[in-house]
This record gives sequence, structure tokens and C-alpha cells, in this order.
Amino acid sequence: MQRLHTACASLGLLIIPSLVYAQASITGIVRDPSGAVLPGVNVEASSPALIEKVRSVSTNDSGQYRIENLRPGVYTVTFALSGFSTVKREGVELSGTFVATVNAELRIGAVEETVTVTGVSSVVDVQSANRERVLTAEVINNAPVNRYPSFMAAMIPGVNNSTVDVGGNNGSPTTGGGALTVHGSRPTDLEMLRNGVSIATVETGSNTQGVPNMAVFAEMAVETATVSTEERGSGVRLNFIPREGGNTFNGMVISSFTNEGMAGGNFTQELRDRGLRTPNNVKRSGEVNVAYGGPIRRDRLWFFGTVLYNSTQNWVAGMFVNRNAFSPASFAYDPDPNQPAFTDVLTRNGAARVTWQVNRTHKLAFAYENTYTCQCSTATTAIVSAESGLPQRYWPNGGWNVDWTAPLTSRLLLEAVVYHRFINSRRTHPFGLPDVGDTIDDVVAYNRDAIANNLIGVQDQALGITHHASTVSNMRNKSNDTPFRVALSYITGAHSYKFGVSDNIGRKQNLVMNFDAPYSYRFNNGVPNQITLNATPFVQLAHLDADLGAYAQDRWTIKRATLSYGLRYDYFASSFPEQKIGPASLVPNRNFTLPSTKGIAWQDISPRVGVAYDLFGTGKTALKGSFGKYVAGQALRGNDANVIFGDGLNPAQRVVTTANRSWNDANGNFRPDCDLLAFGTNGECGALSNTDFGSLRPGNSYDPAILRGWGKRMYSWQFSGSVQQEVIDRVSVELSYFRRVYGNFNVVDDRARSASDFDAFSITAPRDPRLADGGGYTVGGLYNIKPAMFSTPADNYITFAENYGKQIEHWDGFDLILSARPRAGVSVQGGLSSGRTTSDNCAVAAKLPEILTGYPVLNDANTTAQFPAQYCHQQSPFLTQVKFLGSYLVPKVDVLISGALQSVAGPQVIGNFVATNALVLPSLGRPLAGGAANATVDVVPPGAMYGDRRNQFDLRVGKILRFGRTQTKVNLDLNNVFNVNPVLTENPSFAVFRQPASILPARIARLGVQIDF
Repeated sequence: MQRLHTACASLGLLIIPSLVYAQASITGIVRDPSGAVLPGVNVEASSPALIEKVRSVSTNDSGQYRIENLRPGVYTVTFALSGFSTVKREGVELSGTFVATVNAELRIGAVEETVTVTGVSSVVDVQSANRERVLTAEVINNAPVNRYPSFMAAMIPGVNNSTVDVGGNNGSPTTGGGALTVHGSRPTDLEMLRNGVSIATVETGSNTQGVPNMAVFAEMAVETATVSTEERGSGVRLNFIPREGGNTFNGMVISSFTNEGMAGGNFTQELRDRGLRTPNNVKRSGEVNVAYGGPIRRDRLWFFGTVLYNSTQNWVAGMFVNRNAFSPASFAYDPDPNQPAFTDVLTRNGAARVTWQVNRTHKLAFAYENTYTCQCSTATTAIVSAESGLPQRYWPNGGWNVDWTAPLTSRLLLEAVVYHRFINSRRTHPFGLPDVGDTIDDVVAYNRDAIANNLIGVQDQALGITHHASTVSNMRNKSNDTPFRVALSYITGAHSYKFGVSDNIGRKQNLVMNFDAPYSYRFNNGVPNQITLNATPFVQLAHLDADLGAYAQDRWTIKRATLSYGLRYDYFASSFPEQKIGPASLVPNRNFTLPSTKGIAWQDISPRVGVAYDLFGTGKTALKGSFGKYVAGQALRGNDANVIFGDGLNPAQRVVTTANRSWNDANGNFRPDCDLLAFGTNGECGALSNTDFGSLRPGNSYDPAILRGWGKRMYSWQFSGSVQQEVIDRVSVELSYFRRVYGNFNVVDDRARSASDFDAFSITAPRDPRLADGGGYTVGGLYNIKPAMFSTPADNYITFAENYGKQIEHWDGFDLILSARPRAGVSVQGGLSSGRTTSDNCAVAAKLPEILTGYPVLNDANTTAQFPAQYCHQQSPFLTQVKFLGSYLVPKVDVLISGALQSVAGPQVIGNFVATNALVLPSLGRPLAGGAANATVDVVPPGAMYGDRRNQFDLRVGKILRFGRTQTKVNLDLNNVFNVNPVLTENPSFAVFRQPASILPARIARLGVQIDF
């Protein structure tokens, strides 16, 4: 394997690898008037979008032809054969990976005679089983929606975004654009590609990092299901096609602005009664985006450049500046109603690209981009006070890439790309406090000062609020990686073969630290009950040795059927160099060196098959089906559940770096009168939950079988079937069914404790009319460790869940999609999507009750509560969403009207009830182990309750003014037109059950201008 990896890397670097990824195609059959096929016909596709102007092929013995790798644009297709009249088909529109079928009939005549045919471009792709929606630059710029990619992609039915935007109130962040999922996928299945090469961060593999400036791109293709073997996953796939300039000089300026004076109010008495003190809303938002491109030398050398400035601030719902923030004298949460809290995001971006047509065969492109972002206090929310949310700055953050395309013959196409990316992120202290240095000694000194000044974070169970100081370990990150791809296509007409290899190598460095004290407190309504200790700071290192993919695929047209089939090989490998872990405030005697260690080494084979059938041979009705295997996303740090194979596998993290102990503040001085360095019960403090805290003994160990070998990576199988019909010219409807089934689940088994070391108990849910049947029902399947086992060091073993029993998870649903471009100036796309999730881990939980603490509720994180085993079989109802995006250019008056409609199910309701020992004792027969004051239990069954449905309508009215070649569009956006106020997030604490944490921002007007020149 190492030899194969080295060979692939060497090949890529020798030829400056690149790939112009999965662009559009034109295909068809040429016949004479008798219906006989015509081989040897010269077929040319020409467009201003091509720097080489023309791409040409010849028909094969079956009269078939196929022209691949075409950029988005409008094409003219010309058919010529000696002895026959030339036929020219105009107005063929291409975007994304659409395969346009253009057939021709050549009549006997002089070559000089040309027959021009102007037809309506097909909107039904009868040759591809992929599900793709293309958002062109025009659509993106005309929509009354934030132009950031994750918010535009969220307008596709079936695509879910964890973040909601109204009128650009989220700005253009480096991260934080939301987690994108589709048809039951994981956020880590998101793939973001620039001409087919991943631009997702090497840290998490799923953030929308590096795409703040949409002016860089000509279009964004959003795939929600694919049979292509060119990429590994089956989640949302965003492929960005860069702008290249052109043979004429063109520029664009986009600017917009709004502030709180242009916003309405949707804060009602009902929301006040539910506990929301103030609403979230925009404070100020503005953007300027300039782009310009053209020829350095016509038909030979083009350039394109763009800059972006975006600044956005938002008021945070129900959150105010805490008068006692960082106070050494008081830990009371005392919000100042005269100082509402706000978030602040500032982004500056610059990008440039040069495209060079070296000769008729070879084309090169060079690009560079860099971004500065300050996500200042973006961690401040309705449940995290400003002093506990740390700003984060990204700089420098960008990369360069080189593309190469070479149609060596009319049948042989060689393509490649190399991309080098660098990311630097730095968390800083809020409120102008002295920043923490970048060395271990700096951090340790700051931690000691923080302890002396009571800069200790507090998480209050009853209030559901984190305040006073920072409570979590944070990181300062540096990473770089170099993904690249090489692909070879061989096109015969009936067949389109493609072979390719991709890889990525990189590394990261994280300074893991606490900005304030290296420990934090847990209160319950202001009364201390627990301390969480952190063995920070330390530096951790990781290397990405390979993220290799090799594939072979074919698209084979047999009469009216097109079969797509292929095989993909994936190899993911990580390692950790030697790391030194020194002393820290709570572990003064820690000092050891961790030797270099291998990480994961996964190998997988993924088959994929799809078929598209032109039912009546008219190009207007297509039946499609597909199935395929897809491996889960993974990165060096990881995200969500796959952190266990990222940072969780790092030897620096596998040592025990956090532990808890109970705290009875008997004298009420809010200082733990005990020796925190003594692990046993002493003074006001209970015994430490893990006596391996700060030692060299790993807290986690891994089953070797789960780390290396074939078929060890988590995967999913996806099945789909659909029918697509063009109902009238340029208007189509598609009905699709999807099923996703997951496999290779992992689990953490604490081998130091068996199921018999836990005592089962139940509680009675509180009486509350908002609960089912008014509450008062029994919540069972809860577990508490036996007191004798409480301080036993954990021996966590990560292995396959199937070793303990059967675990399942699958998603079923359907989409109904409308795509309409009935005439120039009119465009509508959208539809509905509905589906449900089913999961079951009953057999595994029966043997490993410890996994129920922090277990997700229908994939929604709930890390602080116990999950009742009685709900181990989870099934959501069918959750339905409706989305439409459309525009209409009113003729003669040049007024553009565009709208965006979203109707999406509300958030799942969680109720984390704090059950005291008095409530637990009747069932458990004893107090909770370790002197714990309470247990937190989710008393709402999974999928039983959902919050307010979000029905959001956004509108734009724009007046177009023309002055020669300059076109100016003056826009007025009205976002949240009907001023609705659904609750977007809720405080999960049952003490404030159903308390809103954020609502849909009120109606807001935004002024904008777009100048094209």
C-alpha cells in the first residue's frame, strides 16, 4: 500500500496534477433521412465560455458521439460530413454535470449548405442517474438569500442546514455556515469541491471553510445523490466551478446594507411568557464585493480577480452582559438589561485566477486566495454568556491551486489539479482582557493568575446558562494540506470511460488550552455541586498520511438506456509524531514523551451502479435508479461521532485529560475547600471520577481490528429510484424515493465496568401539561454506577458495536421536485422532501449501559443527560419541508422580482430534568454514587415533540438601469416578509422547559446594488 501511495503521489507531482471535475457533456446520435446512423461525422461544440472556442469529436460506427468536460454556458453544436449539408444547433444550455442530448439528421447536399436549428434545450437528463441542482452565478446573485454557499444550498429540497439565515444576518463566516445534511446523511459526509478537489478543512473535513466569496465562481452544483465514483461520500456535495475571465473585459460590483433601524419587531407577549427576555435580530450588516476579468491576450490568456468585505453584527436573544463577568468577588449571574450581548463577524477576502491556453491541446490555470475572518464573540448565545464565548480569528487562511486540461485527441482527455491550503485559527480573550501567549509557559502562567482571581467558568443546570468565564478547553490551530487529483477519460460515443486517482497529505498542530482557570464549576440554581478539571495546556500534533481514492467508471449508452457503473478504492491513513506533554497547573508532576504512533489505516472498496432510461425515446421522460456503497467522512480532528478516530486517537488526547468530582460548598464561600491535587475524598470535595487523570495511562484503547484493514470504516448503502417528466417545454417534475442504511457502528466499552456494576433505576417525570398526558409517567432504563466502582479508573475500549449485539440506523423518504424555465426571464425551482429516521441500539445498550450517558436523541447531540434505555428504539415521524426559489423579469419595465420560500419542521424538543437524590432514592434504593447531587435525564421521548414550524418567505424587487454596456440593478430585499417568529432553538433544561433560545429574526429591509460593466 505504501508503494502504491508513493507512486500515485509522485505521478501527481510530476505532471502538476489537476482535474476539471465532472463538468457537463453533450451527446447524441447522427442519422441520415432513412434513419441509418452516420459514422465519421465531425461534431463541434463552440461557446464563449471556452477559451479554446471549440471542442470537436467524431461519431463512432454507431453514429454516436459524446463531448465531455464542457464549462457552463450556452453552446452551438455543428455537425458536418462530406456530401451532406451542415447542421447547426444553437442555444444548447449547459450547467453542472448535465448531459444534454442533441441528435441530428443530415441530408444529402453541399457542404457549404448549412441548416440552422434553434430548439428548446432539454431539462430532462436522460443519461444520468445523479440528482443535482445547479445554482448559477445569476441565480445566486438574484436570490433574496445570503450568497454564502451553505445558505444557498439549503434552498434545495431535502438539504438541511443547522443554521438559519435571514437577510444575510450570518454574514460571510469562515466557519459557522451550518452543518449540511441530506436524506439522513451525517454532517461529516459534506464534500466541498473546487473543480473536483476538496476544499474542506483537514481538521474536521466538513466545515464550509474557504468559500466566503461567491464571486470567485461561475456556478455551484449541489448534488444530493450520486453514482459517480469520483468522490467517497453520499452526503451533500458542493462543486464550485471557478470564473475564468473571457475575451471581453467585464466587471461586477455587489453591495448591500441593513441595520436595526431597517428591521421590524416580532417579539410577542407569548414569547415573553415562555421566558425569552429579548429577541435576536440584526444589529448591522454590510457587504462590498468587487470582481473584474478579461483578456490579457485574446483567446490565449485570461484573468479574473475579486475582493470581498463583509461585516455583520447580531443581537443575541435573551442575553446581556453579565455584571459579574470575571468578577473575583461574585459568581452570581447578574445580567445587565441595559447592555444586550451581540455577535460580530468580519470577513475580508481576495482571490485571483489566470487561465492560459498554451496551445490547441493544453490549458493551464493558476489561482490564489486568502481570507481574514474574525468571528468575534460568535460563541455568545442565549445559553452562553459573552465572557464564556471566545472570539476566533483566522489569518492567514487560504491557498493556491493549479489546473491542467489536455484533450490529447478527440477521444482522450487528461485532466488534473493540485491545491495547497493553509489554515491558521487563533482563539483570543474577549472584553479586552490580556491575550494569552502562544507558549505552554505563557498559558500555565495565565491559568495560575486566573485561579488567583477567580476567573472560573460556571455552568448552571437550572438556568441552563454558562457564565462568569470560559468553561471549555479550546485550541489554537495551524494546519496545511495538499489535495490533488489526476483523471483520464476515454470517450468512444457509446462509452465514456474514466479512470482517476486523488490523494491528500497534510498535518496539523493544536495548542489545547483553557483561557481562564483549568477547571470549571457546575451549579444548580446558584448552588455548587461539581467541579470539572482539565489537564491543560499541551500541544498535540497529527499527520494525514493518505486520503487516497482510485476509481474506474463507465457511462454506457445502449439504445435508450444509459448504464453508469464503477468501482472505487479508498485508503485513509493517519499518524502522530513524537509529542512531549509537560506539567500544568493541575498536573504539576506530569512530564512524559509520547512516541510516534500510527493512527488509522482503512481500506475500502465501494461499488456503484446507476441506470437512466429514456422511456419513450423523446428525451422528455426518464426512469432512473441507483445503488451504491459510500464510506463515512474522516479528518485529522474529526467532527461529531468521528472525533473518536481523529483527535480521540491522538496519544496526547488518549491520556486522561478531564475528570469530575462532586463539591459540597458547606460554608458557601464558592471556593472548593479541598486539595484539588489529592484524588481521594477530602474537605468539601468528593473523590475524583478517574484516578488516571494526568497520568501516562491511556484512558482509551482501541480494538486493532477497528483501526486497520479492509472494510473497517463506517459506511452507508444508498438506494434510489425516480421518474422525471418534462410536462411542457423547459418545465419538468421529478418524483424520487431514497433509502440509506448505515453499517460498521462503533462503541466505547468501559472494560473496567460490566453491566452488573450498574444499578438500574427510574424516575417519575414531572407533572407538566406540556408533556404527554400531562407528565407524571415513569422514565426507566436509567443506570448509576455502584458506589464501590465509582473511582475505578476507566478502561475505555473502542470497538465494533456488532460485538455486543445488533445496531441499526436507516432513513427513508421521497422528494418531489419542480424545475421550470418556461421562457427567458422566468425561473422556478423547488419542491418538497419528506423522510424519517429509524435507529435501534437496544441490544448493545443492554450490555454497555455506560453508553447511554450523552447518547444522541435521533442524532441530535445531548451530551449532558442520561438517555433512558426504554427509548433505545427510536423513530422520528415523517418530517416534511417545502422550498421554492424563483425569479421573474417584468418585460419592458426591467423590474426583477425574486422570492425564496422555506417551510421546514421545527427543532426536536429535549427536556433535561435534574433529578435530585430525593427523586432517585425510591427507585435506586441509595443516593447517587460519588456524592453526586443529582442526575440529569431527558424526560421527552425521542421524536415525540417538535418546535415551531419555520415558514419563511423572502422577497426582492430590483430595478434594472442600462447605460451602454453597464447595467445597474438597485435592489430592495424584504426578508421574513410576513414577520413570523417561530422559535429556532430552545433551552434544553427542563427547569426552563420550552424557553426560546433564539427565534426567526423580524422582518428586515436590505438595500443593495449590483453593477455589471
